[in-house]
Amino acid sequence: MKINNCSNCNVQPKSQSDELGIMYRLICPKCSKCTHDIISKSSALDDETLTRLTNEWNAMN
Repeated sequence: MKINNCSNCNVQPKSQSDELGIMYRLICPKCSKCTHDIISKSSALDDETLTRLTNEWNAMN
């Protein structure tokens, strides 16, 4: 699934996780616009979590 660029500054978002690697979000490195934190079922960014983050990001942009 394609991730849209940030609507504010046209930059591709990056994935970011907490210290434990449990919660993930997509964040724009330029303006810091981001999705809500989503808890992953594993200690890695799995396909389901990435799809949920992508859907939320694309809805925002």
